[in-house]
Amino acid sequence: MPVIYVTVIAGIYISNARPLLRDFYPVLASSERPMYLLFLVLAGALWNPSNMQALLIAVILIVIRFGAKWLSFRISRNIVDIPGWGGHLALALVSPGGIAVAIVMNFALFSDRFQLTDFVLDVTVWALIILSPLGVPLARRALVFAEKRS
Repeated sequence: MPVIYVTVIAGIYISNARPLLRDFYPVLASSERPMYLLFLVLAGALWNPSNMQALLIAVILIVIRFGAKWLSFRISRNIVDIPGWGGHLALALVSPGGIAVAIVMNFALFSDRFQLTDFVLDVTVWALIILSPLGVPLARRALVFAEKRS
């Protein structure tokens, strides 16, 4: 069974376990950043920065991701009826999370080596490099803008 599924099952078990096992939550919470850093180091070690085709695909996927989120916020604006709700909030959700890194590392390290394994890893790392520095400022700007409009 892949590692990510085992950890999900362990997390579900611990979160639903009796109260004595809930003491593990602070341990898990304190290990989140080191584990994310480990995934980033592994992804960086396996990354091929000269793959410009992966950079192009990453940029295209970022644009599609933002467009889809923006469109869903715009469409749901009439349904939700929350002041400040709109397409600009899609900026707050553009940056990929740690689960993307975990999934691609699981795919790259523990699956059979498919023809596109390295390409998927390169696209994911390029997306992280492009969006990680922008994630917090974009989210802050979107939320401030939403607050001003409400």
